[in-house]
Amino acid sequence: MDIADVAMGRRGRSGLALATAVMLSACLTIIVASAFLQTVGELKVSSTELHYERALHVAEAGANAYISRLTFGDAAYACLPPLHQYAGGVAPSLSEFKVGVDSGAYTLVPYPAGSDEGYYVGTMGRPGKTAIIVAFGWSDGIVRSVTLRAGQVLAPSEIDGVTTVTPPGDYVFYPITSFTAQNNVIVSGHAGTNGSITIQNNVVFINGTLDLNGPNATLTHQNHCGFTKVVNPDPVDWPTVDEIALKLFPNAGATAPGGLVHLATHNDNTDIVRNGTSGSPATTLNLDNNKTVRFPSKPGGSNYYLTSATFQNKVAVTLDNSNGPITIWFGPSGGAGGWTGQNNVTWTKTTDDDVNKPVTFYFGTQAALIGQNNFSCNVGLYAYNKVNGSPIGAMEIQNNLGFHGSCVANTIVAQNNASFGNEYFKPRGAYYYKRLFWGE
Repeated sequence: MDIADVAMGRRGRSGLALATAVMLSACLTIIVASAFLQTVGELKVSSTELHYERALHVAEAGANAYISRLTFGDAAYACLPPLHQYAGGVAPSLSEFKVGVDSGAYTLVPYPAGSDEGYYVGTMGRPGKTAIIVAFGWSDGIVRSVTLRAGQVLAPSEIDGVTTVTPPGDYVFYPITSFTAQNNVIVSGHAGTNGSITIQNNVVFINGTLDLNGPNATLTHQNHCGFTKVVNPDPVDWPTVDEIALKLFPNAGATAPGGLVHLATHNDNTDIVRNGTSGSPATTLNLDNNKTVRFPSKPGGSNYYLTSATFQNKVAVTLDNSNGPITIWFGPSGGAGGWTGQNNVTWTKTTDDDVNKPVTFYFGTQAALIGQNNFSCNVGLYAYNKVNGSPIGAMEIQNNLGFHGSCVANTIVAQNNASFGNEYFKPRGAYYYKRLFWGE
């Protein structure tokens, strides 16, 4: 083999090596490009899945916020949706809603505040004791929805969930620890207690049974008393006013407490009209001698907060619930104040629509309602709280007083032609919900 043949062989091997290197480089390029494209695709899928899940969480947040809006109207928290009823009682489809957002027909409530994500919520038809709520969540152009049925209960132990704890029966009258009555007292409607009933001298329970619930429930009676007694093995577990207020107005951080503390500074007290004048946000009311006081309502409901209220000598109290429900809270928790009325004090509600526009009093204080001498009222009353584990909430009526509404209190004393419950309705509580469709 001469030198030319050797050189040619070397050039052939070099060309083969170069071709092999080019092929390997091309393969590596293809592998890297493929891996890059796969990574980009996975990131895109991951991002889509993230927004898909995020849209559902936003819709859930909107549904919960709307329940709070239905329950207490203009609560002082951010991101609460306005009250809305879908046209014709029918919610839009996902595609219709997306087009509506793009066209400006639907304005999202930002969630979190200031973000591009948000929700839109409304009811199918007018909400009353129940409401069908449809909430849409929006995240980066992805839309999801939840549909739920919300219903009202007196004072639920749980307001967030598929089920709720409710009393076994529709009680119009429930002294939790004790009821003492004498001299022509009438209780009309389903009644019950976890504690003691002591009655004498023409005290009667009509239009329902008297339930003795739990091992500590007892009944002592004498001198022409009437009732239909039912014994149940378990007591009814009633939540405290503190628990109810805290669930409905939860803590918003270490510097923003909820419950009654929140209501003490976030309320509608400036709307109270005393002798024709409004604008004074005082939490204490003392009126006498033909004075007047009016509690107006807003669409969606009004919340008032008082530490004490005393009315005597023909004071006229107007509970103007023509625009929505009225809820009056008494605090602080464990405080001494309550609502006292005597000597021909009158309570007048503007409308008797106790389904959609009820008037409810919640007492977190030692005293609740003390009424005497030709005093009448028609509201829902809930007076059960605890201080260091001990129950509080005392109600006392006497001398021709008629309480025409539902009442739950820790202790109740009644005498001398007092009457309860001639008009039955439940005090308005929170909405709880049951999922109908979750996650479209």
